[in-house]
Amino acid sequence: QMDPTLLRRWVEAYRLHGEACLSRTGERYSPLFKFSVLQRMWRDSLSLRRTAALFNLGNSSQVGRWQQQYYSGGIEALESGKKGSITAMPKPPSKPRKTTTPLTDAQLAHKALLDELQYLRMENAYLKKLGELG
Repeated sequence: QMDPTLLRRWVEAYRLHGEACLSRTGERYSPLFKFSVLQRMWRDSLSLRRTAALFNLGNSSQVGRWQQQYYSGGIEALESGKKGSITAMPKPPSKPRKTTTPLTDAQLAHKALLDELQYLRMENAYLKKLGELG
């Protein structure tokens, strides 16, 4: 099942730009271009989706990010990777791995018995619940 919003966005972009809208270049946009997109959106009271379609941008959320960046830091914030952009959270330090010693045959047998006991207890509880429901 296709999302109807996504389909409408593709159709609108195709009507405006033809087959050119089907290929993405991964282009980086200048702060001046981003600001001109925002000015057009504000001047003509366009939605984010309509603005993205007019300028053949892949996603309307991109225009929303530009607007948020502009409000938080002006035109300087529209520079790629500068103020107003969201940075990734740092990764937590990795925990040291526990060194495991090989188990003896007796320990392996004990572990296998405990695993089997746990399985049988779960099976017993399931059958009891099934009997109560049926």
